[in-house]
Amino acid sequence: MKKEIKIYLWCIILVTVLSILPLLILSTYNHPSADDFSYAIKTYHDWKENGSLLSVIKTALETSAEYWHTWQGLYTSAFLLALQPGIFGESYYALTGILMLSIIFMGNILFSVYMIHNVLNGSKLAGAAAGCTLSFLMIQWMPSFVEGLYWYNGAVNYVFFFSLLEILICITVSIGHANQFKNKLFRITGGCVTGFIIAGGNHVTAFMAILYLFLLCVLGFSIKIAKKYRWNILVLIVTVGGFIFNVTSPGTAIRQSKFENGYTVFQSVKASLLTGLDYINSWIGIALIVCIVILLPVIYDTIKKFRKTSGYKFPCPLLVLLFSIGGVCAMFCPPLYAMGNFGAGRLLNIVYFTFILLTFINVFYLCGWVQEKLIPVNKNKEDIGLSKGWICTVCCLFIGMVLTSGNEAGIFYSVGLLADGQAKIYSNEAYERAEILMNSTGKDVVVSPYSVRPPLLYFDDITGNKKDWRNKAVKKYYDLSSIKLK
Repeated sequence: MKKEIKIYLWCIILVTVLSILPLLILSTYNHPSADDFSYAIKTYHDWKENGSLLSVIKTALETSAEYWHTWQGLYTSAFLLALQPGIFGESYYALTGILMLSIIFMGNILFSVYMIHNVLNGSKLAGAAAGCTLSFLMIQWMPSFVEGLYWYNGAVNYVFFFSLLEILICITVSIGHANQFKNKLFRITGGCVTGFIIAGGNHVTAFMAILYLFLLCVLGFSIKIAKKYRWNILVLIVTVGGFIFNVTSPGTAIRQSKFENGYTVFQSVKASLLTGLDYINSWIGIALIVCIVILLPVIYDTIKKFRKTSGYKFPCPLLVLLFSIGGVCAMFCPPLYAMGNFGAGRLLNIVYFTFILLTFINVFYLCGWVQEKLIPVNKNKEDIGLSKGWICTVCCLFIGMVLTSGNEAGIFYSVGLLADGQAKIYSNEAYERAEILMNSTGKDVVVSPYSVRPPLLYFDDITGNKKDWRNKAVKKYYDLSSIKLK
């Protein structure tokens, strides 16, 4: 790899990392709300009484079992939600944003490095730069920042499992590339464990994991060159088994009975297709286009090297595009069928993440198809190189992106909340309320509502009704007689 290409890639990584610093700082003003309390009642008390991490983990498992019977079959999610950082102290909840940002980066970088380096024979640095670019788009323009970064309950239940799905894809692809049976068995085991964990999370990600595994197995059993992926049938069976265990739980039946407006199968498919196309159209903007252009040298050189080593022809790009559009639209089916709506912002976040990921997969594939049609392998240059004109063009495009769509990016929202003091005021009031509640065991408590509600940090609050489910959760969490807002 030429020196200028390395510098170029490191600049991409550096800019991406710097862009999330305001979001990281904002996380220090974060506080729990709503289901953060209800899922963590037992673990919070366990930590206060025993101070043992092992004991807390055991209690989290008990919470998962309890929710499986009484509310939802999300056995993995319930366990993780019971471990929200605030149980160890109010200030520890600030780790939520840091954790979620790290998970997004980790999932994208692992996925990109594996696919570009191990599958397409590109460089690890190119993979890291591509992963950072994906993370930049996903983070800065995610539909709901509070439900994707700062509200632990929503973020862990969706963002974490999306990143886990990226890892599952890497594991299942690696099964086909393992030569020794010992390595293959190890990866199959890893795929089964990962698939079972995903199956115990939100239904949409589990559904997408099953669709992906099913497609991979169909290709493995129907196309000779893909037969090396047949072992993934075991991963598919375990994942489907976990999903059935999830959706057939008594708790799922109880929760489902609360929704009376679910769609029929036909209505769900039709509505998900229309909804998905609308969102795809709205998400194709200047930020996405500029980031694709920025990565073109990486994409070109990676595909060129892969063509030389594999001889792959990149046929049917239109079919890949149609499958990708179908995959994005299919993500709306489970909530439409179950609830009659496409879900909250946390669900929309992972649909958007999937759209970004599939867009870049399509760009890589289309680049291979164009090269195959226009450029013979033996006439490809060794490296595309970077001219001064290209660098200037990229810089101008990036500046244009910031000026035209930057005001919608998370970095600007977070800087605004930090600059006008909203985040600090909200955090101070939350600490004051937590102090009152911790010192009011057994009492009837009336607290003031927050004077500010920063849109990136504030998700929900208790009400003036003592019997509201949010009030009941906070009451049990802090061992109060009752609680309500003034």
